[in-house]
Amino acid sequence: MHNPDISFNILTFDFPSKKQSFYFSDHETEHNWKIHKSNFPNKIESIFPEIKNNNIDYLYTSYLSQKDNSKSLLIDLKTENPGFTICFYNNQIHQYFKNNIKQIIKPGNSNNQIWILSKNRSTSKFIVYSKFSIKVKLCTTTKFPELLISFDGRSEILKQSIAKVTQNTSPTKFDQVLIKNNLLRWSVSIKTNITLGKLFLPKKMIDK
Repeated sequence: MHNPDISFNILTFDFPSKKQSFYFSDHETEHNWKIHKSNFPNKIESIFPEIKNNNIDYLYTSYLSQKDNSKSLLIDLKTENPGFTICFYNNQIHQYFKNNIKQIIKPGNSNNQIWILSKNRSTSKFIVYSKFSIKVKLCTTTKFPELLISFDGRSEILKQSIAKVTQNTSPTKFDQVLIKNNLLRWSVSIKTNITLGKLFLPKKMIDK
């Protein structure tokens, strides 16, 4: 079996030069993200004083965007809870590739995986993508925040729509689907709420 040449690069960047206002809410609204209590900012009790007594496990943040009824907290990312800082930078990376580049992106717990079209490897049956992970690390090998970029191999996407595939294959065998550059787990809710003709079936990952 051929072993891929796994490689990675580290890029450094600077923390913001001054404190920034971040916005939080105790209820979910449109365009905000859930964060676990292990990633709460250090001074979150200054805007949610009841958070410990009420044993709140999750809050919601729109990060730098102010939303209705959200509470602001001035944060210095240089000295902030590393968990929150990493969540923020991961979100920035995800939004950049999703909204600006219109790139396929698969979010993870600690990194984002970017899928880049490989035209020379694609065939009449499959579209092939090279996959790269971008992981945020804080001052591990340098004195700066770092982006660890690694090559994760390749995946094939079947060109046929799910509607056509299901004529001969049971949906119970499906793992993930691709819709509007978003990779999603196949589920009954996806099947019932999304038009089948817009979904695609990722084939098992291949490393070449």
